[in-house]
Amino acid sequence: MLEHTPLTLLLEAQTAQIAGDDAAARRSFEKMLESPETEFLGLRGLIVDALRDNDDARALSYARRAYTLKPGTPWVLDTMISLHSRAGDWREAQRLVEESRKARGGKAGAGNRQQAALLTERARAARAAGQLADAYAQARKANEMDGDLVPASELVARMVAEDGRARRARKVLERAWGRTPHPDLLKAYLDLADDAPLARYKAVETLVKPARTHPESRLALAEAALDAKLWGEARQQLDMLAESEPSVRVFQLRARLADEDSEDQTGSDTWLEKAAAADADPAWVCGECGIVADEWSAVCGNCGSFATLAWKRPPRVHRAVVGPATPVTEAAALDSGEISSS
Repeated sequence: MLEHTPLTLLLEAQTAQIAGDDAAARRSFEKMLESPETEFLGLRGLIVDALRDNDDARALSYARRAYTLKPGTPWVLDTMISLHSRAGDWREAQRLVEESRKARGGKAGAGNRQQAALLTERARAARAAGQLADAYAQARKANEMDGDLVPASELVARMVAEDGRARRARKVLERAWGRTPHPDLLKAYLDLADDAPLARYKAVETLVKPARTHPESRLALAEAALDAKLWGEARQQLDMLAESEPSVRVFQLRARLADEDSEDQTGSDTWLEKAAAADADPAWVCGECGIVADEWSAVCGNCGSFATLAWKRPPRVHRAVVGPATPVTEAAALDSGEISSS
């Protein structure tokens, strides 16, 4: 009845997708490329199909064609940024981030975070290649663009320390801790400290001073106090955390205190039971797919999304991840203006 309208071709592809016939869906999307009216939407379907198959080369080829048709389209730019980042082509990804920012009205915020993420990855790559001057320049710029990006702050500090400027490195980490307390900053700071447990506790006291009441500060003090056998200080910090910010790590450290302090009247088993039922500690969580990553990266290793990893408590239940992108639906196509509802 509708003959070969854009909606008919889309329905053919969607019917095939629902039936699980990916080959038929792909043929329908390819058929849409034959008409200028449906080409862009067909490309979107083929990009989604390629990403679902983890075929980045095919996805990038279609994305480039879509970019030629409508270069300012946000999802096209985001897809290309993600694909170039996954390929390690940080320069091209950075150019596209800037273009995306202009397409969205030149707003800061997300644009700065993306730029900082790319610069951090470029710095890492340059450092690995022995290009230390370039690495430091990129890392410092990333740190200036987004002072909350912990990997950038840590990288700057480590490179400054390797240059023999330990005092300057400590200042970088102390300033970063005041903005965003994080275990990676603590590790970098302790790498610059004396090995003696009491000296390390004193170092932690200095580091956390800008945000002493933050949960990460209390955890850092508690663990350093345990190492230095300062049972009273460790108990004080952990009791506060157990009341205000209970988590797995809090109760695990409390169990350790019960084991090591001969005057502690509680049993470690009690605390370990609480740890088993407690909320998880903050981790690098992808805002797109919800996966928890072992370490930060500009690109999510699970869904391939760009600059979506954030340090936060993981949700208790992760939603299932079917594919790296959202399927093309009629409603989405109509909402985005890619086909006409008339």
